[in-house]
Amino acid sequence: MMLADMGLLLMAFFALMVAQSQNPATAARTVPTEKLAEIIVPKDAESLIAHLRVKRIPFEPLDLTTPRDLPEYEVPNSLASLASLTKDSVEDLRRALIEQIPARNFSVERAGDSVVVSLGAVGNFPAGSADLDTGAKRTIQSIAEIIGDVKSEIAIEGHADTSPMVSARYKDNWELAGARAVAVLRELSRSPQLAGSSLRAVSFGDRRPAIISTDPKERELNRRVEIRIRPL
Repeated sequence: MMLADMGLLLMAFFALMVAQSQNPATAARTVPTEKLAEIIVPKDAESLIAHLRVKRIPFEPLDLTTPRDLPEYEVPNSLASLASLTKDSVEDLRRALIEQIPARNFSVERAGDSVVVSLGAVGNFPAGSADLDTGAKRTIQSIAEIIGDVKSEIAIEGHADTSPMVSARYKDNWELAGARAVAVLRELSRSPQLAGSSLRAVSFGDRRPAIISTDPKERELNRRVEIRIRPL
């Protein structure tokens, strides 16, 4: 019985609210005291249903054709802006370089937020020299054309192995690795697309080997120049 009474009261309250909302101009005003006496709240379900049938209230159907105003973040400005949310500039750069760089004596890898192009010393430099081979120069120019369209920081790192230096021009592997890094930097700087302020060269000597091995063939991997490109 208590639940039935509660349901009846809720229905009556709803009917009262609907009745007051008939005129939007007067909905916000307080109902005068004399009008309250005219509002009859039936005491049972049957009377309530009969009362609602008599006091049927007209209403306007909802207009579902009018688009609602969406917050700005729900409406993408363009397909381009939507695509930019998922675009990976580092991965795109890596793929572009792989397509244009020959696999022989070069490799392309991703390292966190950078792409690293590695030039093996063997095949790109004569032994004990920092003079780039003609084919290596052409490949470096191809690299410059690709990365010239990408705003980035470019570090050229020279690496060597622990073999004793056999050269009258360079005192040790530190100097040779540094000279090779500068040679690559100069070749990249020939491209008008690259800003000189974005380039820098450094020598790590034999302190960052790619592989630790006593096999002379495997140790060749340590003699290299790495172009580390970090898109901004």
